[in-house]
Amino acid sequence: TFAASPLVIGYNPNSSFATDLATKPWYDVITKTGFQLGRTDPATDPKGVLAVSALDKAAKLFHSPALRAITTSTAGVFPEETLVGRLQAGQLDAGFFYAVEASAAKIRTVSLGNKFEYHASYTVTILNQAPDEQAAAAFVTFLLSKRGSAILSKAGITLTRIRVTGSRSAVPKALRAVLHSK
Repeated sequence: TFAASPLVIGYNPNSSFATDLATKPWYDVITKTGFQLGRTDPATDPKGVLAVSALDKAAKLFHSPALRAITTSTAGVFPEETLVGRLQAGQLDAGFFYAVEASAAKIRTVSLGNKFEYHASYTVTILNQAPDEQAAAAFVTFLLSKRGSAILSKAGITLTRIRVTGSRSAVPKALRAVLHSK
């Protein structure tokens, strides 16, 4: 595991709620009458699970039955591949997105805040007996370099503390130096 992309609220700048989303807490705005919020299905998509977790936590923190109702409703639940299009077409006021996908689609976002640090995690591996282990190691080295980090950051992905799963001795020698410098 080497990087993360935070869960954010992406919103349509033409929505009548856009100014409120940019200036007020998201958990107050999304419960307003007429607000159309999109998210993915928690039964089939990890982002949907994170969105429900954020909503559930906000409902508990702020004692909000309206937020709790959103967590159990299927209104606003859409397949991941249609969420961006629905937002851009004005069918939604806002939705839950990863920062990386919002950045790629040029969607304006608001942070969920420090109390709601949900994110997608990114992992990388070099397959055992990879056809070109040296090239794979070079790619991973680049990915974890300052230049690679800058490219990822611009796209909405942040390098995190590297966690190796399994035996460190199984890490290719070419990468051991990179891991020790992180």
